[in-house]
Amino acid sequence: MKIIKRDDLLKHKPLIIGGPCAVESRIQINEAAGKLVKMGVKILRCQLWKPRTDPDSFQGIGLAGLKFLLEIKNKYNVLIATEITDKDQIAKTQGVADILWVGARNMQNFELLKALGKDKRPVILKRGLISTIDEWIGASKYIGSDRVILCERGIRTGADSMRFTMDINGLLVAKYDHNMPVIIDPSHTAGRADMVPYLAYAGIAAGADGIVVEVHPQPEKALSDATQQITPEVFKEVISKVNAIYKLRHQKEFAITHFGAKEKVQPGKKPTKTLLFLAVSDRVGILKDILTVFSDYDINLSKLESQPGKQGSWDYAFEVEANSNASEPRLIQALSILKKLCVIIKILGEY
Repeated sequence: MKIIKRDDLLKHKPLIIGGPCAVESRIQINEAAGKLVKMGVKILRCQLWKPRTDPDSFQGIGLAGLKFLLEIKNKYNVLIATEITDKDQIAKTQGVADILWVGARNMQNFELLKALGKDKRPVILKRGLISTIDEWIGASKYIGSDRVILCERGIRTGADSMRFTMDINGLLVAKYDHNMPVIIDPSHTAGRADMVPYLAYAGIAAGADGIVVEVHPQPEKALSDATQQITPEVFKEVISKVNAIYKLRHQKEFAITHFGAKEKVQPGKKPTKTLLFLAVSDRVGILKDILTVFSDYDINLSKLESQPGKQGSWDYAFEVEANSNASEPRLIQALSILKKLCVIIKILGEY
């Protein structure tokens, strides 16, 4: 099985991942897969193992379900994402699961994380129920941050209006301060199906890179989390609106406002400039090294502004206006070199 890279997944944002809370039977997962693939879903959540608070509740069908996943993988040409609850399951899912998954309750199961670090597949890492952002980021490093997609699934707070509270603040800090891709799980946050679409829209509008949603052909008959699973028909509408919101976030006509700068991007024109955010650790010669990279690739800079860092992961940030389209090979090559010099690199926009 060809191993797909995390960054290849992220070329197709927003990430749309859907599927039932748990694989219950061959018939159920085939029905779900057929309906989801028909609406364009490329990644299916297919959980074989379910850590449950209640020992008498449905725990998943385990290894017996691998043959069902292989069947739908081959039949529909989709990617399979499945949760790993024990390090012994990692090797057994090879050849079937394209994306591994660490649930909230295992976010700090360090032996499991270390074992996953020896694998090469992308990993979705859910945030623990009461974990801080630093703990979440720290957990990702056990696996290898360049293979991890973080998932904000809601945390426990003093609020009791829904099952959990979606931490939009934390999502943004993980995404922008730590340069990590973050998707959201509105199903577990809400705990009720009617609120899942609205939380999905809010998360994408705020900056999330995608969604993972529990979708069941017949939610009322689900063996676990029946109250929070939505139907494929509802999910189809969610996907449409999520894509629209994401497109709105990234459309060319917007005002870039950062460090006090403001430029109006005109629609219909090919961008000629790229605005970059570069965060670095303080050392003698760092700015000279950065400027040398741009010079080596014949990229002229029309603006360079600096600002001291506001948190411990970096000391200074530079806003750089490069006279180059972001898709030009020379800028792409320059950024690949700059990644070795910078703590964080972000493309803020083109115009």
